[in-house]
Amino acid sequence: MNAMAQLCIKYGMRAVGPFAFTLKNIVPVGLKVAINFYVLSGMACYALSIVVWLMVLSRVDVLCLSPFECGVHSNCHSLKGPFW
Repeated sequence: MNAMAQLCIKYGMRAVGPFAFTLKNIVPVGLKVAINFYVLSGMACYALSIVVWLMVLSRVDVLCLSPFECGVHSNCHSLKGPFW
């Protein structure tokens, strides 16, 4: 989901185009970014991924989520619950 967010934001920022980082550009460029569908979609993907991550963290020990650590810790049980 984060990869999709990055692709959306990249596509949206290509539509906005290059700009100079100056004080006079804050409002016009900010408005272009704020109303760009792809940038907003990317931000929505990030927000949704945060919600999903919070749900996962509430159900599983964080040590069990690392692909390198899962087989090492004996307290990592199989994923159980309504979303697994």
